[in-house]
Amino acid sequence: MCYNISINSSKRTIEKIFKSKFEEGEKFLRQKLINGFTNPKIPVITHDRPNKIQLFNWGLIPSWIKSYEGALNIRNKTLNAKSETVKNRPSFKNLIGRRHCMIIVDGFYEWRHEDKEKIKHLIHIQNNELFVLAGLWDRWVDRGVGKIINSVTILTKDASGIMKYLHNSKLRQPIIMDYQTGFKWNHFDNYQEILNNAKNINLKYYPI
Repeated sequence: MCYNISINSSKRTIEKIFKSKFEEGEKFLRQKLINGFTNPKIPVITHDRPNKIQLFNWGLIPSWIKSYEGALNIRNKTLNAKSETVKNRPSFKNLIGRRHCMIIVDGFYEWRHEDKEKIKHLIHIQNNELFVLAGLWDRWVDRGVGKIINSVTILTKDASGIMKYLHNSKLRQPIIMDYQTGFKWNHFDNYQEILNNAKNINLKYYPI
């Protein structure tokens, strides 16, 4: 699972690292802790606009949802998508190989269970550098008001390496990529191989 992330880097740093500009008018707010259940807007680079950083709602609303109430009901259930079953799930099956994105972060949080205690950890990579998580996105239209909402889900897999130690209750983790792998993911290059063989890149962690 991955329900809490960090994007504490500045707008200028993000643009420099990814050689892309934020969409004009987007109001990016750096935050050390972002909870997915608040349905925040988070920075992504999509397959079809590789030179733009856009802010999408976290919690995917499939395009086929018919009502605003339906959108509210589903979005907290689609913060994550299991990569192993994504091709079989109605919310995601039409997006894999069609609507990929990189989700920009500089860390994420998981809780390790020790007896009856849960210990919160921040996971990041060496030197607190930016990295990306594999995502899928969709576009939903609220026909009541004509508003377009772009939204995103984070792909997950079985925990491996230190993530098995840190997330020892659910044994899941986000699919973590460096920019080069993320670029291939966004261009659908061997995307199933990326999902199957995703590695944890120089992960560091500490309790908070």
